[in-house]
Amino acid sequence: VENMTAAEAQGFADIHLAERWDPVVAELTKLEASASGAGTEPTTTPTPEPTPDPAALQVSITASPAQPRPGEVVTLSAVISNAPSSSDPSYTWEIDLGGGSRISLGRAATASYAHGSAGTTTFLVTVSYDTGDSVTSDLLTVEWTEPAPNPGPVVDEQAEAYHDFVGQHPARRGVKASKAFEGIFSDPDGDELTYSVSVPDDRRRLVESLGTSVGATDDESDLLTIEMDADDDWKAVSPSLPDPLTIRVTLTATDPGGLSISLTGDFVIDWESHPALVSASAGPTAVALAFDLEVQANPAPPPDRFTVNVINEDGSAGTVAVSAVSVNGNVVTLHLASALESGQTVTLDYTHDDEAPLKRAAPGGDSAPSFTGQAVEVSILDLPGPPQNLDLSPTPGGLDISATWDALDGATSYRLRWRQDGEDFRAGDATTVADAGAIITVSGDGRWEVLLQACNDAGCGPEATSLATADSNLCAARPPGGVASSRVENTITVSWETPAAPDACELTGFIVDVQGDDGSALSLHLPDPSQTTVDMPVRESVQYQVAVVAVYAERTPEPETALQQRAPLKRAPVNLGLRVSQPAPDRCKEPQAEHRVDGRCWR
Repeated sequence: VENMTAAEAQGFADIHLAERWDPVVAELTKLEASASGAGTEPTTTPTPEPTPDPAALQVSITASPAQPRPGEVVTLSAVISNAPSSSDPSYTWEIDLGGGSRISLGRAATASYAHGSAGTTTFLVTVSYDTGDSVTSDLLTVEWTEPAPNPGPVVDEQAEAYHDFVGQHPARRGVKASKAFEGIFSDPDGDELTYSVSVPDDRRRLVESLGTSVGATDDESDLLTIEMDADDDWKAVSPSLPDPLTIRVTLTATDPGGLSISLTGDFVIDWESHPALVSASAGPTAVALAFDLEVQANPAPPPDRFTVNVINEDGSAGTVAVSAVSVNGNVVTLHLASALESGQTVTLDYTHDDEAPLKRAAPGGDSAPSFTGQAVEVSILDLPGPPQNLDLSPTPGGLDISATWDALDGATSYRLRWRQDGEDFRAGDATTVADAGAIITVSGDGRWEVLLQACNDAGCGPEATSLATADSNLCAARPPGGVASSRVENTITVSWETPAAPDACELTGFIVDVQGDDGSALSLHLPDPSQTTVDMPVRESVQYQVAVVAVYAERTPEPETALQQRAPLKRAPVNLGLRVSQPAPDRCKEPQAEHRVDGRCWR
């Protein structure tokens, strides 16, 4: 050191431990300044940053992983440059605690360390060779950090495509159908999402293809596509498939961390889509077309879509105009402007109408195609006569009217129409039934006119008419319930349950009737509506029947039998010791003590 210059000492400081050589460099610099400038203040020269000798022994540290999570082990490795010997160096790993304090971490070629929580640790390593060369690395600080929370993808229910996606879309067999999902899914932290789509396992075999496509540009939509199988016989599938068939698809968006969210939507497949004509028959004034499915009635196809072609017995040809079209279930009836004649050959043409197609009544479905030259079986029958004994019975407290009439020979159905007295008919106030009876529901209180026609393949005959009054506020009275009776000697105890009358009914009491098989009778009016039992005297050796009648205030309907229940009584053994008083006409003023029997008072 005594023979060194300050510059030479600085070289050692650059290579070896600076804290050892820096004082030497400072002292030599001071001495050199004193020798060159005697009597003058030395000029302090800033210590230059040490410049590593490219050929000198160097070591640095690498950490893997470089950005560990809490609890994750970091492996430290020494990277050596310009080793002076081919022999393996020795290693000294240390943790720098700051303030000149260090702790040993090991002497292997690598070191490992883990932080249980978020934090930092600073490391250094010294390598030494058998040549006496040694070098210490710069400090390396490794930080253990908590991962940022991954919120996962979300669904935007306000997206323009959302409601269309979760709703129903039509699909056809063999034709691709799609749902757009543009803008529905997003990831809050900007992760790129992947998409998958599925259908229930029991419907997978019906799907030919299923997938998604994400638009590469803003002009291209994100689409879910599906194509239903068009080759297999769906009628042979067991269990049988509904028609229309609804296929529910599930679209799932997943982020790189495995978090996902799903959304479902439905495709509806009308796989037996249009009604097929089964038969065509005609009477004198109508042509009936029977289909394999119920047909949409509103709107019905317009009359000008049908052409009735006739060829007469003499070979001449013509057409008969259709004046109206009506639909009932699976039967479409063409009402003719003029009657067909016996011996005519009839064919039918139909032209499809987009506004009022011939299609099935169930939702969806294709329209029936146009057809020409459909043969019509003609049967010239007489029209049925008017129905007889049309009787109408309104339901108390409701808007139902029960209609009955006598069955008519030659009638295959009956057509009813109804309207409020003096008003016009409304389209929905009509029905057709097969049997001689129906219950119709009118739209309001008041007097209603009901018209009835008997129909067959020739058409419908003349109408019968009757009137009835509907009153939904009328008391729908109820009879007593649970009527029971017992007899001990010559006393009958009668009990019953108070009827549950509607709000429109006011129960005012009960009438209890006792009738014997010898013609005797006893009737007792009880004005207390809460009373549910009474004792009544009877004759010995007589069998009786008991009836309890509920009595209501005004607006109570007839007949009275709707308000009573009867309970038969068998003969009871006669108590020969019982005494019965003589008639006492003047002693019937105490209703709890005396009763009237056969017009006479008995105690």
